[in-house]
Amino acid sequence: MTFTKCQTKISWGENMNSSDKSVGVLKEIDSLGRIVIPKEFRERLCLNKEVEVVLTQDGVIIRNPKRKLIEITE
Repeated sequence: MTFTKCQTKISWGENMNSSDKSVGVLKEIDSLGRIVIPKEFRERLCLNKEVEVVLTQDGVIIRNPKRKLIEITE
């Protein structure tokens, strides 16, 4: 994983080596437990007002919510 500072412009493929699988930034957690997802990440992933946070053995995954259509029968 390649880590850059959050103020650094992030490249999404042109300058990445073929061995690089992901891009990351180091972010501080504030006193209320919040982190800021960089604008470049939100735009790239089309994140809106709501995200799904999933805890795994390897860490935390933040992604677009998976929504399922539910048929309501009355």
